[in-house]
Amino acid sequence: MPADAPDLALSSALVPRLEWRSSIGSTNVELVERAGDPAWPDLSVVATDDQTAGRGRLDRSWIAPAGSALAVSVLLRPTLPVHRLGWLPLIAGLAVARAADRFIDSARVSVKWPNDVLVDGRKLSGVLSELTADGSVVVGAGVNTRATEEDLPVSTATSLAIEGATTVAPDAVLSAYLEELLPLYRSFVEHGGDAMASGVRAAVSERCATIGSRIRLELPGDVVVHGTARGIDAEGRLVVQPAHGSGLLPVAAGDVTHVRPDSD
Repeated sequence: MPADAPDLALSSALVPRLEWRSSIGSTNVELVERAGDPAWPDLSVVATDDQTAGRGRLDRSWIAPAGSALAVSVLLRPTLPVHRLGWLPLIAGLAVARAADRFIDSARVSVKWPNDVLVDGRKLSGVLSELTADGSVVVGAGVNTRATEEDLPVSTATSLAIEGATTVAPDAVLSAYLEELLPLYRSFVEHGGDAMASGVRAAVSERCATIGSRIRLELPGDVVVHGTARGIDAEGRLVVQPAHGSGLLPVAAGDVTHVRPDSD
């Protein structure tokens, strides 16, 4: 660990390898590069509170001032069919939401399909998963911890501190996340990636604010669909009822906007 690393005793006890970076371009990029090295086993972690080249879905950048957010990436090496892996970012999002419950009012925290955690509709965290060359998965999460309103790039974002958390120390937040992530992940793997048998589908659906909401869905190829999200299927796809047309549309990848009832 670097000499200036925070005390990570709680977090280090939970995983086989934890590396803290005082500053790094991207925790996900480092773990993707390390994935081929057997010295980095399942559930290895890289974390920082100064990520200078963070990315979200669709290669969107997400930059926060040093010390204002926690970036954590976890290397997962499940032996599962590829079509089951879409659940991993949803599991991570649920773990972030449950971790946030420990610091702020849980009734205000929800998951937005496929990769955000919201507090009263404002973004607290984003999740990005990447498949590596050897078939492993790196799941990264960025959690706004100490950020002030002035630190955040958009008015639709928030942080644990803004929402009233009394402590946002790196080890407290990171260990809370890992304590929620590990049992969810292990149960999912033990059940062969069966989201129903493992209870993952029910748990994610219960916290997912997207389900039942009117949404605007941007699909690959600049296709836009308006409709209502009806649920999440066995493979982690969002099931949408289009506003125009009949039948249900299962969506594996897309950009979702929750639409207010009085807007289009």
